[in-house]
Amino acid sequence: MSNIIKLISDFFCTITSRKSTQYLFGLRHGKIPRDLKADQRENEGISLRGEALYLYGQIFQTIRDDMRSEHRTDKEIDDTLWWYTCDAFLNSSKYKRGNQQKQMTQQLMDDVFSPLYQYEILFSLENVKSFRGEIQFGGARIFQIDDNWLDQWLNLDKVKYKDKELHEFCQNFADKTGFLLTEKGAAPGPAANRARNKATTLLEALRSSLSFHRHWHDEQLMFHLSDSYISRQLEDGTTSGAWSRQWEPIATDFASEMEGLDFLNEYRIILEDTSIKKKIKDAFERAVSWISDAVATENFDHKVIFLCSALESVLCTEDDRWKGESLAYRMMTLAVETGNGFIDPGLALRIYNVRSSITHGSKVDVAVKSDYFTLRHIAHDVLRESINLVAKRGFRSIAELTCYLDGSESFQKTADLLDEHAKDSKGAKRIREVMMSKSHDTAARIIARKYKGEYNKVKGADIKLPNITIEVETEDTINDAPRQLQGHQGPVYIAGTSKRAVKKALERVENTTIGVMDKDGNIVKKSKRKKRV
Repeated sequence: MSNIIKLISDFFCTITSRKSTQYLFGLRHGKIPRDLKADQRENEGISLRGEALYLYGQIFQTIRDDMRSEHRTDKEIDDTLWWYTCDAFLNSSKYKRGNQQKQMTQQLMDDVFSPLYQYEILFSLENVKSFRGEIQFGGARIFQIDDNWLDQWLNLDKVKYKDKELHEFCQNFADKTGFLLTEKGAAPGPAANRARNKATTLLEALRSSLSFHRHWHDEQLMFHLSDSYISRQLEDGTTSGAWSRQWEPIATDFASEMEGLDFLNEYRIILEDTSIKKKIKDAFERAVSWISDAVATENFDHKVIFLCSALESVLCTEDDRWKGESLAYRMMTLAVETGNGFIDPGLALRIYNVRSSITHGSKVDVAVKSDYFTLRHIAHDVLRESINLVAKRGFRSIAELTCYLDGSESFQKTADLLDEHAKDSKGAKRIREVMMSKSHDTAARIIARKYKGEYNKVKGADIKLPNITIEVETEDTINDAPRQLQGHQGPVYIAGTSKRAVKKALERVENTTIGVMDKDGNIVKKSKRKKRV
């Protein structure tokens, strides 16, 4: 609690000081809500930068992760937080340190948080023929539900008097095998979702335990939780019932659903064009398969994992050490190369890190619906753009595709865009660092291959041959290159990883004996140092 209060307090102080806000332009821009607009600001908005932007994101994430706001959507949280941001900007006197700020902080928290209650959640177990006795483990209870227990637990006569439909719904649980557990929550729905996840984990343990029985077959252990459940709030006995939504099958008249077939028409290139090489076909088939698996599963953790795998199939190679950062900048580079828009790469990296925390076993149930839909949108864009680029350029493998992107003019444009936002976004800064490292390694390998040498990844010059020494540098590291080449005899060169790096290198070594190369090893300025005899 104290952490969120301090964050909000610091945020209000930053907003009221005007240090990190301005009108019209910025990384987090939004219109002023209608009920706050002054006449002279009717058409204006507010943008956040620097510390204000950072604190806004920290507050949003803290609220979002808090169980007391679990019944609210991301948009509801963002809209509420944005309202207070604009109010603090327009009416700063209410938000400066003191009692009034405490009141506004509490008011914000009251608007986004709800009290937590204890709920008993009852599921029935399907595919269980009969059940005798009772099992209690992990805070759960498995037992046979009879009419008397159900009546006492829910006070069915009172339920029938208030809601006949709910009464009939609850009676459907009679004479079934029940799975009962208690869960805390701000509302019945989120509490039931958490209870379902816990119950599923416990059932997996039960199924694994029963598999030790020598005479039972796997087919006999296919029990699972019912889609429907009953929740009962322990504080006041309030009862509710719900069930999973029954999805309507898609229409069979596919020809009329042109939007859904757009990608399929583009994918025909991969399926039918005989000039497309097998390695490329296999990569796109894997990506499409992963996307299909993501659509078919209900678990958002699994959805995110599958979509990340789809993106890796198209935009990553085994040589990529930092796959999340590589995906983020190549997604952006691909969009720049094909002239399309793109989602914030920092957001893509954050979602990929969610995937990493799941697959490495540190967390479960951390991905949410917004993560999935954002990543699915990215996957759709990447597949379309990469298919078109493959068809246009004739790449024979994913390695050729990624090598082209990493050496393109769009790569430098992407680095420039990330550089503009590096001060305001840790994600952008980190992605750009990986980009620079990747461009260095790519150029060093190309040049080493051209001059029939080896790329030295440890301390010392990047490429050292008997008659030439080459130090590969990005635009960020050019200034230190002459020092790196001190003491080397014979011709020495700085190889720039981009046109801008080459230009900076030429300026840096003007009137010296050091030569300059481009990223492909072509000599732009010849070294004046004599060859060793």
